[in-house]
Amino acid sequence: MVEICAGSAVLSAEAQKRGFQIFPIDHAHNRFRAAAAILVIDLAHPDSRQLLPILFNTVRPAWCHMGLPCGTCSRARERPVSQALREAGAPNPRPLRGPDHLFGFPHLTDAEAQRVDAANQVYMTAEVLFYHCFLLDIFLSVENPERSWLWALLAALVKQRSDLAYQNWYFALSDITFDACMHGGAFPKATKLHHEFLIFWVLDVTIHTPMRVGGCGRNMVHGSLILLMKLFIPTPGATYGRMCGATFATPIFGKYMETISLALTPTSWSATSTAASTHP
Repeated sequence: MVEICAGSAVLSAEAQKRGFQIFPIDHAHNRFRAAAAILVIDLAHPDSRQLLPILFNTVRPAWCHMGLPCGTCSRARERPVSQALREAGAPNPRPLRGPDHLFGFPHLTDAEAQRVDAANQVYMTAEVLFYHCFLLDIFLSVENPERSWLWALLAALVKQRSDLAYQNWYFALSDITFDACMHGGAFPKATKLHHEFLIFWVLDVTIHTPMRVGGCGRNMVHGSLILLMKLFIPTPGATYGRMCGATFATPIFGKYMETISLALTPTSWSATSTAASTHP
């Protein structure tokens, strides 16, 4: 199992408990305490688009999960921070993307443009890995907030690749939506999963409740989810809770239980670890 932008690597750790050999990947400045050893690769670096396909071809993972960064794509930026918070010193971040400018508004400051460009580089690398999941028949799951601009941006990147079979595969993937707080998270964050075969149906709030408030009946205690925290401060809502990670990992294990022990080998791990350690 390969987890891209692994962060806390809770999902990888839970997958490992269920028999997966794991490759949680993130950059060197990952701000979270990881629950599993991280393979350090910077997806914003163009060389990652050569290194990671080699990893995929070498170890042939059964599953690739991507929790791609959403800060520059966040629709929460469209809601102004309250006057009280601004007076307390909180920043008031403005939107960086829109429906007609998915890759960034033209009027961004230098700092904003640099941040958007770095995120775009990560998304371009992710699309390369989508394509290799298609070519190698790797189970793919992608997670981001339900209303994130990332979904439209990824669709645009997929359409740029002139392979109709690949495009049909990607757009035939299933979507489910769930609230993180319904699966052990601290916040009522409406999250969307783009994946194959409806294998994560156990998470889907539209199946388990007629309510469409992300599945949360608001009858539970939540953490304080203010815009400042969502965009700038690491919080439990920015990682998978152990319960949510276990819920992700269990159905995948069931699907691949007969072949999972053959998916990755110690020899492959040694080779790719050596390559990654020399990567700039």
